[in-house]
Amino acid sequence: MPANGKNAKRPGVHFVCCGGPKIGLGHVYRCIHLANALRARGVATHLFVNPDHRVAGLVASHRLRHSIVPIGKVSALAGNEHNPVCVLDCNRFSRSFLRAIRKRAIVVNLAVQSWPKWYADININRTAVIDVNATRPADANKNTLNLQGPRYTIISERFRAVRQRRVRKQVRTVLICLSAGSYATAVNKVIRAFELVPGPLHMRVILGRGLDDARGVRQCARRSRHDVAVYHDVSDIADKMRDADLAVTFPGLTAYECLCVGVPTVLIAPTLFHLSIARELHDLGCAVNAGLLSKLRTRQLGSRLAALVADATTRAELHRRAKRTVDGKGLNRAVGVILKALKNGRARKGNTE
Repeated sequence: MPANGKNAKRPGVHFVCCGGPKIGLGHVYRCIHLANALRARGVATHLFVNPDHRVAGLVASHRLRHSIVPIGKVSALAGNEHNPVCVLDCNRFSRSFLRAIRKRAIVVNLAVQSWPKWYADININRTAVIDVNATRPADANKNTLNLQGPRYTIISERFRAVRQRRVRKQVRTVLICLSAGSYATAVNKVIRAFELVPGPLHMRVILGRGLDDARGVRQCARRSRHDVAVYHDVSDIADKMRDADLAVTFPGLTAYECLCVGVPTVLIAPTLFHLSIARELHDLGCAVNAGLLSKLRTRQLGSRLAALVADATTRAELHRRAKRTVDGKGLNRAVGVILKALKNGRARKGNTE
């Protein structure tokens, strides 16, 4: 599919993102939300995505102009005189790639990890946590504009539209969403942990496109004494969050969607980087950090969940702080930044926000 077509002379935005079973689809969803919002404002967009059937199917379902290209070959395609802004959401870019893109376009980076944050003109991140390559390279961009924190969470406006108004005193419905990567064992651990929680509970397990093998999860669900329903690749996740009294998820994009809706949320970190994010949200008082997955014992998690289910006051406070922390307006803020970058040329600190 051509990158420019009949809108070749209209300034546009290129997106480069990647996703798959190991890293999930949060990077791709962010770019899709931005591309849809920009397209609604008359801006031409084009997505370059990695060869993965889950990613390709997701982008195609939104009818966005896109090309399926290995990440290593994108540097010759992304960013040009007709598409002066390039939005990157992937951690796998080399330094030479980033230097090449910056010569042709304003670089807006959405990824927190690895090299992109040091070479971007604008960083838009929902967290201030930095994982690897924390030391600034000698040739890094010295004029990067950093827009960080939960107020820059890029999620669909649908989640703001279904925000909960209050928290029920009794927990009836639990949402479990640990679908990124090969984490079926994590889902099973959470299901078993809820065996220590008085019921009955209606538990909804959401498996996304990134998790292919759901047989083990379904078997574990059938053995539970609670009412456990397993869903795969749902389209109404916002509605399920609205109906939930408690959510258990990874500290990724889904966690911020839960916070926007107002669901009291328990975070389980699959990596040390995610543990840093869980701690950040825990310190803000809007979520509960259950700890690192590899060190979390089922009985320990069950006791933590049982205590939270029994404590309506704490859940109400989590609900209140979550909605205040993630207000659901991050997408509009990010779109405004990109539109100004398109209009004003290469962004500089002080004139973009």
